[in-house]
Amino acid sequence: MKRVFLIVALAGITYANGQEKPLEPEQIEKENAATAVEEQKVAAEKSEAEIALEQGKEIVVRDTTLVYTATSQVENSGFQRTVGFDGAWKFDLDLDNREIVLTGGTLSNKGEAASNNLRLMVYLAEKPFDLNNPEFVGKVYSAIDVNPIGAGEVKSGQAYVTSWASETNPPAGTYYPYILLGEENPENQEFEVRDVKAFSNSITIQ
Repeated sequence: MKRVFLIVALAGITYANGQEKPLEPEQIEKENAATAVEEQKVAAEKSEAEIALEQGKEIVVRDTTLVYTATSQVENSGFQRTVGFDGAWKFDLDLDNREIVLTGGTLSNKGEAASNNLRLMVYLAEKPFDLNNPEFVGKVYSAIDVNPIGAGEVKSGQAYVTSWASETNPPAGTYYPYILLGEENPENQEFEVRDVKAFSNSITIQ
């Protein structure tokens, strides 16, 4: 690029002055050295694919995207008496990082007192969750603890990155996610079901 610019600049000088002004040998050597440095920088920035092509190596493209996405029903379960879900929730299962990210929905407390500690538990079941005939089937693959929610408080637009709760990844197959909201019972430290968010669409793990 510098050589091209140099020619353009010299052409301008020739046009303006009516005579050519050749570079001194020292100037030419300096410009060539600078160009060589630039070429080295460009070569260092070559991608692995470019280097592989130059060396005649085979390029193998691997699909490393192992994220499975589903969106919940907007309809609420009708289970909520105090704390519960509202609106649509998005589910992203990342098998590479062994985590599930829950986003977009709302948690609210319709009670007159602050809740106890909460926990979101993500289940994968082989059939859709039926709100009219609820069955807590499937397996818990991840969970996350959530701080108590004050009376009348609403939490919207949060992103919850859940911890992996299983020793293994889900085997290949089709699954229907649902999220269980539990509230801690301070007397026995167990989490009691407060609400469910069902997903009507499935994910298929290959």
